[in-house]
Amino acid sequence: MRMKSGWALALVILPLAALMSCSSSTNVNTTGYVWVATSGDQKLSVFAVSLGSGATSPVGSQVATGAQPSAMAITPDRTLLFVANATDNTVAIYTINSD
Repeated sequence: MRMKSGWALALVILPLAALMSCSSSTNVNTTGYVWVATSGDQKLSVFAVSLGSGATSPVGSQVATGAQPSAMAITPDRTLLFVANATDNTVAIYTINSD
């Protein structure tokens, strides 16, 4: 019985290992962006993130949010950013430039 289960395990693991070892070449030297809302100074900041090294750098200048920003959402086309403000029950809307 032990031998049968060992072969069954090998038949499952080998194809999974083969699939995991396949890779496509991707360029990891691209840039991503992260938006950070801080409640202390009530500001929204944008940082560029190098996806290859993880290095961050600020983009543009900070903009004001409402009182106590608590949640953010971005549209699928990445052109609008919404920031919900907890204290004053408002939603701030920001346009996102492609640059």
